Amino acid sequence: MKKVVFLKGIFAILLLVVSCEYPIKVKVKNAEPLLAVDGWINNQDNTQIIRLTSTLPYFQNTPAPALGGATVKVLEFDANNTLLNTYTFQQVSNGNYEANFKGEIGRKYQLQLTYQGENFVAETWLKRVPPIDSMNSEYRKARLGQPKGYYVNVFGRDIPGIGDFYRFRVWRNGVMFNRPENLTIMSDQNIDGLPFIPPIRISFNPFFDSNGLEPYKVGDVVRAEVLSIDENAFRFFEQLSIQVNNSGLFARPIANVPTNVQNTNPRGKKAVGYFYASAVSSREITIQKDSKEDEP
Repeated sequence: MKKVVFLKGIFAILLLVVSCEYPIKVKVKNAEPLLAVDGWINNQDNTQIIRLTSTLPYFQNTPAPALGGATVKVLEFDANNTLLNTYTFQQVSNGNYEANFKGEIGRKYQLQLTYQGENFVAETWLKRVPPIDSMNSEYRKARLGQPKGYYVNVFGRDIPGIGDFYRFRVWRNGVMFNRPENLTIMSDQNIDGLPFIPPIRISFNPFFDSNGLEPYKVGDVVRAEVLSIDENAFRFFEQLSIQVNNSGLFARPIANVPTNVQNTNPRGKKAVGYFYASAVSSREITIQKDSKEDEP
């Protein structure tokens, strides 16, 4: 009898625990919209683009409003901080501002923009970048966590001298892998002057995609890029990666990623986003048939 009563007591407690579930509605106050800057200077394109948008409330899942009517300039300095050029950007569409020039390695670039009476500045350096020595592709049979298909390896070597930071990007048939898990960066702190380690060499493949993106196929055109970034940009992307991949049992509280875009008036409106510069090295291959695919 005691055992029956005891079991009934446990059942009652479990029922109470299971039934005590209440939906919670999180109330988030809508903060004042902020200027969001997406600025990138590089040594490849003849046309540099800076995009300005506005932030949105946290639960509003719509495209960010583009901002027009801003004045945008980029100043170019040499290593001795001597002003070399001033580039004025023209608004070509709502939110997009363009200027025609190529960035130079070893130069500092300063963004100066004015929007609705507020003045903002940001600075970055265009650093050196190593070449991509080679790329190859191979067919792999299915294994744990990796479906069968074609995969690429990208080979390169860090330039000797500590203090280099990189971002890696990849395209398949003209479409860039741009999901949170595809944000790959590297510091040469522990691999100065060494070849790219395996996690970097294989990061140009889609099998890291949690949504089941398929491996490469014969005929796919794969383009790999290595972008140099300065240390501040590396820290920005590092924090951005933490936030966009922030989930699970041990997720951290959500927070804005620090920006290098500062209002010249400390009491003025804040901004978000980032302005950075890169030298770019790239390589492209077309996936060819591998005889391993026909092996049993």
